Amino acid sequence: MKAEEYDAVISRIGNGLEYGSTILQHLTESIGMYCPQTAAGLLTAKDKIRTTIKLSTHGVKVPLTMFAKQPVHVKFITDKLGGLPIVAKTLSGSQGVGVMICKDAEQTNTSLESFHKLDVDVLLQRYIESGAKDIRVIVVGDKVVSAMRRTGKKDFRANISQGGSGEAVELSEADQALCIKASQVLGLEFSGVDLIKDQDENSYVVEVNGNPGSKIIDITGHNYFQNLVTHIEKKVGVSGKKEETQQEDSNSPKAQLASLELKQERGEKMSINEVGLLGALRRMISAA
Repeated sequence: MKAEEYDAVISRIGNGLEYGSTILQHLTESIGMYCPQTAAGLLTAKDKIRTTIKLSTHGVKVPLTMFAKQPVHVKFITDKLGGLPIVAKTLSGSQGVGVMICKDAEQTNTSLESFHKLDVDVLLQRYIESGAKDIRVIVVGDKVVSAMRRTGKKDFRANISQGGSGEAVELSEADQALCIKASQVLGLEFSGVDLIKDQDENSYVVEVNGNPGSKIIDITGHNYFQNLVTHIEKKVGVSGKKEETQQEDSNSPKAQLASLELKQERGEKMSINEVGLLGALRRMISAA
């Protein structure tokens, strides 16, 4: 891979984030390619407690949260969170996997005891009554480009992957600003922010996704990847020998020179005629 052959990289890392983020860090920091996401941002977004801490530190409103390492003192935890019900989440996971609601004392005790026995760290949050609804928001740069309200059918989880339904929705300026800030705080110029509203219409950010799914495109009819590509073009420009070659007449001297120089830079084998033509074209265009 040669750095000059690429202007930017779009990261779409699902499984294997540790490995993928290391490669992304090398591409962006060592080679100097542009990416709308940082490796550190993706790793933070994967970890729910680190995401919550980062957001809260920068003034982004999140649900009241506790981090439990082998939770034992259940009543203390539930009292601090304002009483039952509470929401328990494993630190990683997507599409609603690893998220559960604890409604009564017995269920809470047995659930947290299981986490303790299995040595599983867990994030615990105050339950926000939202009518089994949340909003997935796609942020690109400093804009909200798409938003979808999701409604759960099986339980309180609104994820489409858990059987929920979706519909396009317009956000208020305040909610847009909240989602944009959440994305930027994590070092992501491209993300899916999950927003939840309580009965008084107060908004909370519950998650930031570095690899948002494409189901929102089918539901809203808006392809946010077009916004992403446009954003990248504004960041890096549309230039280079490849683009110039496409714009020029393929038979023009400049187009032929660009094509031959690109072939030379890539280390491709050139015939004697091509080498001679390359020199002649350089002299001719230089003299002009």
